[in-house]
Amino acid sequence: MKKTIFVNLFLTTAFLASTLLFCNSQSQSKFEIIGKTQGLKDSTLLYLFDPENEKFIDSTFVLSDSFYFRGSVGGLSMYMIQTKFTEDPKSMNYKILWIDNSKIYFEGKAGDFRNSKIIGHEIQQQFDELVQLTNNKKHSERQVIEQEFIKEHPNYLYSAFLLSFYTTTYGKDKTKELFDLLDPKLKKTAYGKKIQSYLKLNQKFEIGNKIAEIKLNDLKGESRSLLSLKGKHVLLEFWSSSCGACKFENPNLRKVYNQYKNKGFEIFAVTLDKNKKKWQNAVEADSINWITVSDLKGENGEAVLTYGINGTPANYLIDKNGIILAKDLRGEDLRKKMEEIFDIKKK
Repeated sequence: MKKTIFVNLFLTTAFLASTLLFCNSQSQSKFEIIGKTQGLKDSTLLYLFDPENEKFIDSTFVLSDSFYFRGSVGGLSMYMIQTKFTEDPKSMNYKILWIDNSKIYFEGKAGDFRNSKIIGHEIQQQFDELVQLTNNKKHSERQVIEQEFIKEHPNYLYSAFLLSFYTTTYGKDKTKELFDLLDPKLKKTAYGKKIQSYLKLNQKFEIGNKIAEIKLNDLKGESRSLLSLKGKHVLLEFWSSSCGACKFENPNLRKVYNQYKNKGFEIFAVTLDKNKKKWQNAVEADSINWITVSDLKGENGEAVLTYGINGTPANYLIDKNGIILAKDLRGEDLRKKMEEIFDIKKK
């Protein structure tokens, strides 16, 4: 599960001019999305989706090339308007947009929703500006462009969001370099505080380093401590129920765990799930019988920030003295390392 945002957005001058009169509307307690469409049949169902929390917020129908959403948010949020999921992603219309409790105007065309025109919060225009620069670029190229964007626009709210989103991707040193450039006002925002939390907690663990404590609750609500496992070899595993690669790896972990659990081995798995039910369902479906814990804060969890987890699955193999032996071992590599460790132990 890697951090990626797939968007292709652009605001035209004509659309801005036609909707400029709405920009100075007074703040309100609810948001309204007033939409116009082309090429979508009447009764086409549109969904408002929250990608961060992986849940649908609302749905509505297109009628006479128009649609309407109304609701409230606790603060500025990134949502997605989309048609239903299909087996062919290209046939699905979707558009990422930023919502606060104000009026938002949307104009989209079937088959080209990602280039829909939106007028709303200023962060939308900042977002679109970057997307134009990164359109059709490779991942490595996008990362360079994004970092330059933050440097060139240290007063953009979207720069603060972008940096907060990619802290573990950029790493502690680059994150601090870019954070120091941000406008002081942005450092006080929720995005700025998240960056500061990462910079404070992250320890840049490498092989040979001593681990830091993780103390979190399991599904029963009981506190479990990583340091309490001293004296055992431990695989510190970061995973989530929505991670396909994690699900693929779990049978291998189960085999390794069952083979070595009575020989001084334990798995301490930290899930990045925010939904306890999804976490529990995954544990039951994959027959996970090792320690699994969470604070249900996802990528903002203290353990995740401390260990700099950029994506799942990720792991650290720890010796019985709490020293990191290896990182990101999976499949045959993990099995070979376990054989090496416990064969040495037998001699």
